[in-house]
Amino acid sequence: MTQAPDAQTIASPDQEMWLVPHTAVTRSLTEPTGFRIAWGEGPARDEITDLSPALAEWLLSLNSPVTPRRMAHTLQTALRIPSAEASALVAGLINRGLFASQPHSLSEGHRIWSAIGWHDAAALHSATRDTALRYEPLDAPTDDLPSVTDHTSVHAVALPPVSRSLDQADFFTAFKDRRTHRNFQNTTLTVQQLADLLHWTFRPAVPNGPAAAEDSASRPVTPFSAQRPGADLPAEPLTAFVLLDPKTGPAELLKVDWRFRYSARHHTLEPAGNGPKIESISELLWDQDFSVGAPAFIIFCVNWREYMARHRSSYGYRLSQLDLGSFMQTALVAASALHLRTFLTPALDDERFAQILGTEDSEQAPCYMLAIGGRES
Repeated sequence: MTQAPDAQTIASPDQEMWLVPHTAVTRSLTEPTGFRIAWGEGPARDEITDLSPALAEWLLSLNSPVTPRRMAHTLQTALRIPSAEASALVAGLINRGLFASQPHSLSEGHRIWSAIGWHDAAALHSATRDTALRYEPLDAPTDDLPSVTDHTSVHAVALPPVSRSLDQADFFTAFKDRRTHRNFQNTTLTVQQLADLLHWTFRPAVPNGPAAAEDSASRPVTPFSAQRPGADLPAEPLTAFVLLDPKTGPAELLKVDWRFRYSARHHTLEPAGNGPKIESISELLWDQDFSVGAPAFIIFCVNWREYMARHRSSYGYRLSQLDLGSFMQTALVAASALHLRTFLTPALDDERFAQILGTEDSEQAPCYMLAIGGRES
């Protein structure tokens, strides 16, 4: 892991320095016009989330090795700031550990991912390395966190109230009977079955304590969320979308649209997206045909902006996967109890899904798909 150089090292303006490995500059997830830089590995990884475009461009243009004197000169020109201010800014970046007095080699995992051109995976490897048993939350944000807009319009479809079909269902039997299916030919799905599955998967969870009386319509929380700081925070980072097969989906819903966002708070389906229509769900699954013919598909999306506002990038991805897995397992158990066939996969063409759903893949990313249909008679 890269350590910040000592004071004696950074005191010399002509000391050659190297940008530390695993440095990535990306657009900010919380500031629309800003940029974010992260560097280092695992628990030692650090980040600055409010870079100006000019400063981000300057960092990307640096070629190592470079001296503090040279950095200050080019920074003064790039930002059009006084020499003393540029020198102070460079010293601050060095003190944060962004530059080292010796070059460091990339880890083997980073080299392997980079060699095959999978740069996102290389960056994730660096961010999560050696973090399996550690967690360090960000300081609590002072402003409201970015959240998914949960609005309803006059076009929203009110789903029927949950049925009593699971009143006598045995959890352990449903858990044991979970299966993944590839054949959905001749399967059907009613609006009531879809409403029941969505309710039991995403139903509002009322918090314990005094807040329960005031927030009876609170949004879902997962068992994993409850183990972390802020147990009463809503599960806003996760949103469910529903796609219907144009031939086998419920006819009552197809009269309105074939793309919907599910509102757990209102138990409604809101028409969503205006992207291109598809002939088959296989177009969105890299031509897999395992779930072709299923009447409906639930898409689990993660709102990255809020995850990255709550957690350091070293942990945000893993925590999002824990939450996704919790909701998905709930959906599988509920579907089993409702005698529905299911097929789940994370192998999505997420960019195509984002186009169809009208979401920004970098902010609210489709991560899992669950195909559902009534079992063959």
